[in-house]
Amino acid sequence: MSSSSSSSQLRPTLDLLTPSLDFSDVEPVTHPWKDIYSERSTVERNWRCGRYPVRTLRGHTDEVTYLQFSQTLQHPSFPILIAGSCDHAVRVWDIETGLNVRCLRGHIRSVRTLYFDEAKLITGCM
Repeated sequence: MSSSSSSSQLRPTLDLLTPSLDFSDVEPVTHPWKDIYSERSTVERNWRCGRYPVRTLRGHTDEVTYLQFSQTLQHPSFPILIAGSCDHAVRVWDIETGLNVRCLRGHIRSVRTLYFDEAKLITGCM
């Protein structure tokens, strides 16, 4: 077998690499860009004009690195915000009252991520 015939057998042809795909029944994805732009514009205008509520949640002694909010949990029955920080703590706030209801300590470094649901709170540090 010659080297030219063996090399042509080893190389796939273009037809094998580009299969024939039929997308005739797929509808194109549309993005509601006008709605997104309008919403973003409204938010930006409200920030510039000072039309937004401000609530300061005190507790962390260093920068906050991660936040998660939920208002739909069965327990607790109030909307909560959980935040991780460079102060090695995770704090839980009742958003309605602004009270820090729990402070979880024990990380040896900055809290960089967290996740919670009805049953668990998972945190990670780095």
